Amino acid sequence: MRIYKFLILLFFISACNQPNSELKEHRKSWGFDNWESEFKERALCLCLLDGYENDEIKNYILKNDKSYFSGIGIAIFDPTLKPIILKEVAEIKKDSIESVDRAPEHLVGKRIFSHCMKFYKSKRLDSITKKEIPKWNEIKDIQAEVWKYIPTY
Repeated sequence: MRIYKFLILLFFISACNQPNSELKEHRKSWGFDNWESEFKERALCLCLLDGYENDEIKNYILKNDKSYFSGIGIAIFDPTLKPIILKEVAEIKKDSIESVDRAPEHLVGKRIFSHCMKFYKSKRLDSITKKEIPKWNEIKDIQAEVWKYIPTY
C-alpha cells in the first residue's frame, strides 16, 4: 500500500513539473524551438533597418518585405533588442566617421550590412540570446504577449 502512495505522489510531482499539453502545443504552434535563431535573425533585421537611419528607406522595406514583420519579434524580442541595436547603430556611425581619415574616398561611409552581419555572427549576440532563454520559458501565453503589441494579430 505504501508503494502505491509513493508512486501516486511521485506521479503528481512529476506532472506538476511538466508543462501541460496545451502549453506544449501552444509553444509548438509558435515555433518555440526556433526562437534562438529567430531572435538572432530579428537582431539582424533591426540592425539593418535602423542602421540606415532613414525613415523613407525603413518604411519602404517594411511595406514591401513582410519578412521583417514578426509578431514574436515585435512583442517578445524587440524590447530586449532595441537598446542593443541602438548601440550597434552608434558603432556604425562611429566607423563611418573614422573611415573618412583611413579609407580612400570611394570607400568612405557606412558599412551597414557588413557590420550587422558581424553582429549577427558574434559571440556577443550568442551570449545575449542564451540569457533570454529563461525569460522565454516563463511565457505562459505567447498569443497574449503578442496581442499586447499587436491587438489584431
